[in-house]
Amino acid sequence: MIERKEMNFGRILSMRGVSSRLIQALQPLYRGSSACVRINGADPEWLDILRGVRQGCVTSPWLFNLFMDSCLYDLIEYECGLRMDELSVKCLLYADDQVVLA
Repeated sequence: MIERKEMNFGRILSMRGVSSRLIQALQPLYRGSSACVRINGADPEWLDILRGVRQGCVTSPWLFNLFMDSCLYDLIEYECGLRMDELSVKCLLYADDQVVLA
């Protein structure tokens, strides 16, 4: 069974060889992010955003791909997926959608 684990973008970036200087430059983009939903014109309650990548940020696709890459490496050790002759398919990815085959 694959357990949920906390993934830290700074740690993932560092493991992938990204310089600490670039990591420090990216951190303020994600510190203190918040959002709200206005319903029927009522004053919204602001919520802290603690997970995910920023919508519309130019770095988001790159960060998302690095995160997904680290998740896919975790699948390598598990005997899951679909076998077709010599080919083993464990996961299907398209844009920001993922299917893990058990």
